[in-house]
Parts: sequence; structure tokens; C-alpha cells
Amino acid sequence: MHTKKKTLKNRNDITWTPVLRGETYCSPACGSGCTKSNYDHAVKKGGELKKRLMGRNWKIHIVENMCWFFYATSGPLQVYEIDGKFYCMCSDEPNGQNGSLVWTSSCITHTFKDPNAAVKDTLNAVHKAIDKLIHVENLAKRAAGL
Repeated sequence: MHTKKKTLKNRNDITWTPVLRGETYCSPACGSGCTKSNYDHAVKKGGELKKRLMGRNWKIHIVENMCWFFYATSGPLQVYEIDGKFYCMCSDEPNGQNGSLVWTSSCITHTFKDPNAAVKDTLNAVHKAIDKLIHVENLAKRAAGL
């Protein structure tokens, strides 16, 4: 008897909706055995991050992908914490959705103990990139005789 092989295309139980089973709190699509305590820790740390960030409209996101993690967004900015150090990325889209994260302070070379310093560093990188683009635009206009 031939049985249909279960694949991601035909399995109905592959979702990103987490399921709590004892201490495991993980989505079937993830499958890495994420824990409820890891989720609770991400929620707590996300709340702490939001309190530390200056400005308004910061939203905390709790996301699962091989473990639970958190980050904050406000407009085009995204702030992450890794091992107690912060870095920030800025999208080229005003709302931060579906854009390219083209200006970033590297999470390897530019991390900060204060999330606001990470935001300031990224905004400085954005200004430098804009200045460079304006310079290149002016050179191109002159080259084109415009």
C-alpha cells in the first residue's frame, strides 16, 4: 500500500503557533524544544529593554526561532540585546517593514551597554551614509552635465 509522504506542503500541523507541553513551549514549525522559562525570560528582558529606551512608541516583539528572543522597534529602528550588549539597525522603510537593513551598527564590532547609545551610533551611521550619497549624487550630476 502506498501512503502519501508528509511534507511541509501537505502537513496541517506545521504552524508557528507555540504549544505548551510541560516545560516545552515551542511551535511545531520550530521543533527545537523551546522552553516556557526561555519565553518568560524573553518577555521579562523585553519589558526591561522598553523601559530603558528613550523616545516613544517602542514596541517589544517576542519571537521564536530555535529559541525565544526579543527585540524592540520604533519606526524604522530595531534594537536587539545579545549577552547584555545592545545593537541597533535602521531600515530604509519608514515603518521598518519589508525594507533593507542598510544602516547598522554591527553586533560584532559595535555593541553598547546602553541601548540608547546603540540607537545614537546607528543614527550617526545613517547620517554618514546620507552625506556620502548626496556627495555621489552631486558628482553624478556634474558628470552628466546636469
